[in-house]
Formats: sequence, C-alpha cells, structure tokens
Amino acid sequence: MEQFLNLSHYAVRINRIKHILSYTNETAEIEYGDVDNDYINGVVTFDHVNYDLKNKKILKNVSFKALPNEITAIIGHPGAGKTTVINLLYRLYRVKSGSILIDDESIYNYTKKVYSSNVSGVFQKSFAFKMSIRDNLSLIDSDMKNQISALKRVGIYKEIEKLPYGINTVIDEENPVLSDGQMKKLAIARALLSKSEILLFDEVVSNIDPASVADVIEILKDLKEDHTIIIITHKAQIMQLADQVVVLDRGKVSAKGRNQEVFEKSALYRELMTANYAEPSVNNDFVIQKDNDGDDGGYVNDADSSQTVNSKIK
Repeated sequence: MEQFLNLSHYAVRINRIKHILSYTNETAEIEYGDVDNDYINGVVTFDHVNYDLKNKKILKNVSFKALPNEITAIIGHPGAGKTTVINLLYRLYRVKSGSILIDDESIYNYTKKVYSSNVSGVFQKSFAFKMSIRDNLSLIDSDMKNQISALKRVGIYKEIEKLPYGINTVIDEENPVLSDGQMKKLAIARALLSKSEILLFDEVVSNIDPASVADVIEILKDLKEDHTIIIITHKAQIMQLADQVVVLDRGKVSAKGRNQEVFEKSALYRELMTANYAEPSVNNDFVIQKDNDGDDGGYVNDADSSQTVNSKIK
C-alpha cells in the first residue's frame, strides 16, 4: 500500500509539472488553433494590446516588438503590468483587444504542440520535484546527450558531476544539494531542452548570490545568439544587458526602443536604474552599490537613491 501511495504521489507531481510547462490554465483553458508551422523565427509583437481583470484595466494599448537575437527588458514599478505581459505570452489569459503575434501570426492560432515547443521560460522561483536531476530534466527531454549539452551550456554540468551521484542525485528541498543559483541554472537548462525559440524570464537573478548573478548574465548573453529573450527585471545589471527596453507605467508604455535611447529620454527608466543601485563610475560605466546587508539586489532606501544617472548604457 505504501508503495502504491508513493507512486500515486509521484504521478501527481508529474502531472503538475506537465501542466506548468505546457502553460495549462485549468480554470478556463484558451483554445489553440490549427497553424502547425514549426519554423518559428521568434519575432514577438504586441499590437495595441488591452487587458482587463475584474473590470480593472491592467494593460492599456500596449505595443512593442521583441526580436530574435536580442534581449528585450520589460521594466516598471510593481503593478505596472509586467507580469501580465509574460502571462499573456504563456496564454494564461486572452487579450481584451489588440493582438499578440509570433512571426505575424496570432498566438491563439498555433497548435498546442507548436506553441508549447517554441515558447518556454524560467520563473522567479525555480522549482524542481523530489526526484533525480536527470528525471527532472527528462520531463522535457529524456535524451542524456541533450541533457548534458544543456547543463554544459549553462555552466553547471561540472558542478553536478561532483555531487555524490552526479546527474542521478535526488533533489530534495528539505535537504538541498543545489544552491539557489545552481537551481536557477538548472531551470534554464530545462527550458533549453524544450528547444524553444522564445525564452521568457521573470526576475531571473532575484534571490541568488552575486557570483551566480554574474554567471546568469553570461548565460543570457550566450542564449540571445539563437533565441528571442523577453525578461522582466528590476535589476540594474539586467537592464544594462538589454538590447531594447519597454518601460511600463500603470499599464501603459511610457517609453520603448534601443536601450541607450530610452535611457536618455525616459526619466522613469533613469529612476528605476538609480533605484537599483546604479551610479556612474569614473569610466562612465555603471557600477552596482551594495546595501547594508551586502546584497546586490532590491531597492535603495537612502536619500541618494533619487540622484540622476547620466552614464552610458552599453
């Protein structure tokens, strides 16, 4: 009986992760279409998108385009509508009006197989089930060569090899064998196994140590070479990394375009950058301040946090 219960519990976990990774909204699943073209370039377009929730306008006439081989950062104060943008791309909601397109085709027209295999992402809190690292990866792709390739690309394979049972080591939240930073890399590796052209990241460097932040930044630089990357962030390091920036203010796009151009014309962007510890250095690049706890993340609460930043975005 105990063995049967354990197997049942395991099956429930498998079903949960499949629902998450296929963006299933069980309360009101949005129907898929019949477009089965799997040759996706990855051009993502929001065209005058409006979205309401419980009679409250969340997104108001939002338009922008995210391109392949680029990082597009969505920034704004809490409640600006950033997460809604990502949730719409996960097809958790349907827009009230306007269009969301991938390669000039509505996201609602693609088949489930095509869409879920071309749009994947990493959530703010990395998750894994109490099973081996290999089994966690096998939920997406069971091919060992592909798994090792993905782990190597995100720079975690050698670290996993050093574990007691290597890739067969069981992940257990109660007795963690991987740090938060390593878990984040594992989540990125899992997203890569889906072979998606479009990768979505929600606060990907939150709650990880500075060394892991630096590693993730290098991973993102590499991934953009063959992906479209859309990322929600409040971190100065990631803002700097973006090729283009979309600034949301209470559900509206207040500025968008190439990073340096937006930085020069948007007071809100400069405010958000400053609030995340960016200050000009002697060579006109950004450096990151540390708060009293030595953490590179969060918001500055001191009086100097409102100073204007006049540095050049690279």
